[in-house]
Amino acid sequence: MRRTGERIAFVLAAVVLAGCGRVALGISKPTGAEGGACTSVGACDPGLVCLSKLCVVLGDSGGSVPAACESSTLGGIGVPDGTVTSASGSYPPGTPDAAVDGDLTNAWNSGQYWGWLRLDFPAPTTITGVHIAAFATPTTDETYTIAADSLSTPIGTATRRVPAGVVPSLLAPIPVTPGTYSSITITINGELSWVAIADLSLLTQGCPFVCGCAGRSCGEDGCGTNCGTCPAGYACSAGACI
Repeated sequence: MRRTGERIAFVLAAVVLAGCGRVALGISKPTGAEGGACTSVGACDPGLVCLSKLCVVLGDSGGSVPAACESSTLGGIGVPDGTVTSASGSYPPGTPDAAVDGDLTNAWNSGQYWGWLRLDFPAPTTITGVHIAAFATPTTDETYTIAADSLSTPIGTATRRVPAGVVPSLLAPIPVTPGTYSSITITINGELSWVAIADLSLLTQGCPFVCGCAGRSCGEDGCGTNCGTCPAGYACSAGACI
């Protein structure tokens, strides 16, 4: 086990690498609280992010939380509050809002092998990519095509392998043509599996998804690197064995 001084230095280094900020450290802080451990799915209380398995506040020296870098597991800025979701269809209870609620334990399910999910932002939003956590049964190669506003040409497209499992898989980020958009529509060809998105986050130039296994003990890092496997009887969820 790391000594306290080494742990503090490690966490501070992680915050600097993530874009600078402040860490509130304490003793026996509640899970999800500032300075406490992240939950088993890498979540923290509102306004906090999970870095190196601790819930911290990102911001300036005054402690304000910026609009960027609020999505701990997927990186990026999450999805702006007030975003309206719609979809080609849904298989109850997997409604479209489940794909943007920051909760990896539920998902939007299209109810078929194809589907689209539309996000209408409350204000034009500048993005450089989209990061998705998805489910599949069986393992399949899914194609994601991202359109924006009324543009006739997609701003991004990629094929990603989605492993079968009872917990979502972090896919490699999907880059898009950098720009400011009022809405995006993600069309998915699920091939052998029904389409299901557990969560997604918008990536920006200032807040991309950083690849790597820091703070992860299992599963892929979202960019193709395997961070380890779980013992028998445990499942990997957002980098932690549960």
